[in-house]
Amino acid sequence: MRNDSGKHPGEAAKAAGSGADPAVLAAASILRQDMETPPRLLDLARRVGLSHPRLNRGFRQCFGTTAFGYLRILRLEEARRLLTEGKASVTDAAYSVGYQSLPSFSRAFSDRFGLCPLDFLNRLRRPAKNPGTRSVSGKEPG
Repeated sequence: MRNDSGKHPGEAAKAAGSGADPAVLAAASILRQDMETPPRLLDLARRVGLSHPRLNRGFRQCFGTTAFGYLRILRLEEARRLLTEGKASVTDAAYSVGYQSLPSFSRAFSDRFGLCPLDFLNRLRRPAKNPGTRSVSGKEPG
């Protein structure tokens, strides 16, 4: 989910409060725009005029993770959005955000959200049970 500025949640506040390097913010923008086929770290650093260690240090200060840790979060958040909105299957969501391996995507998704993508989809499709609700027969609905 994004805020009104188009940035990832928390990104604007964190960046503004930390006196973030404009080059780091430019690199973040490049990653957001091309998350399916991002540039290599060295190429990204060159594009924004920083060394790759300085770029990663700037990302850690601004976003709490490396440049490609940030990219991973962007990809997983976008995949979750696609699944939530019913716009993609698990496979389509994985490939559309740049994952080449379904097992890698599933593992990363599980690490980030606590559920594998298929279980996430199944929970979306299944209405939540209300523990206080009983059917006309007095038995738990099931």
